Amino acid sequence: MRIALGKQQIDIETLPVVFVWVTAIWSLIYWQSVLMLPEGEESAFFVGPLSWVLVGLAVLVTWSCTRRLTAEEAAQKPAQVKISRPTRNKWLLIAGLLVFTAVFPYLGAIPGGILFTLLLSFALGTRKWYELLLLGVFVAAFSWGVYVKVLMVPLPLWPAGF
Repeated sequence: MRIALGKQQIDIETLPVVFVWVTAIWSLIYWQSVLMLPEGEESAFFVGPLSWVLVGLAVLVTWSCTRRLTAEEAAQKPAQVKISRPTRNKWLLIAGLLVFTAVFPYLGAIPGGILFTLLLSFALGTRKWYELLLLGVFVAAFSWGVYVKVLMVPLPLWPAGF
């Protein structure tokens, strides 16, 4: 996206900027909701500083995705916009993460992780069924090992009522 500031034009890569600012704003809202819990001050001790670090990271990402155009670049008309494969892959990843987050409480960590990995890998170009299956099983086993066994996070591993 090009923005005109007086006589200067600035080119901004919008996708990472939008993603990191939405995440930063969500973390600040989450921090405020944690403070309203009965024992929220103890939890907010960890969430608050991480939220502010994320806001700082958002500022850095915005700065790194911004580029001042030279006079020659600003004079040229932009070419017809075509969504490239890397941009499509970024959107698929973000959409996949949103869907995974939405179905996680209902499917659980293991089936949800396998489904997310299978669908995203297929969308990004993996067509061999054994690679898809092995990657899905690896992600599920890795998630279970790291979060449940090592970090002792109580995740719903299977669908509700299973």
